[in-house]
Amino acid sequence: MGTISDEVCAATISLVRESLKHLDIIFWIKSDPKTIPIVNDGMRDSNPEYIKQTDQIFSDLYYQYCENLESDIFYPKEDCPAIIQMDSSCLTVDDRLWFIGEFIDYKGDLIETTDSILDPNNVELLERMLGEQQIEVSKDAQLKTLMNQIKTQR
Repeated sequence: MGTISDEVCAATISLVRESLKHLDIIFWIKSDPKTIPIVNDGMRDSNPEYIKQTDQIFSDLYYQYCENLESDIFYPKEDCPAIIQMDSSCLTVDDRLWFIGEFIDYKGDLIETTDSILDPNNVELLERMLGEQQIEVSKDAQLKTLMNQIKTQR
């Protein structure tokens, strides 16, 4: 394999940065041959090594996005798309479309809302949810105590 000149790398990075400005969201699902089989259908690459290398690039970019976005050379700081990793529960195309539908509407526009659980107007709701959670934690502790008592009486 040949080497790539610094000029070509710089030009490529510049093109990638400019292209990313045109994206709102990147959905990425980590490659896993156990849950997403490689299919040689003429539309996708079926070379396992190439898929592994490509997935590693996305994995590295996702890590950089999550951990150190400000120092990344690819992401435009003034207009960076969100990167959302889809988990392994999105096995089918329908699962993936449903997941994506949580973020964009049928026209491809972002679903935006001003509603937030963290809104100061939701303090009562948050307090009620916290109280309900504390009750459930207490019930869980009681159940564990009861299970331990049953085990010791055997």
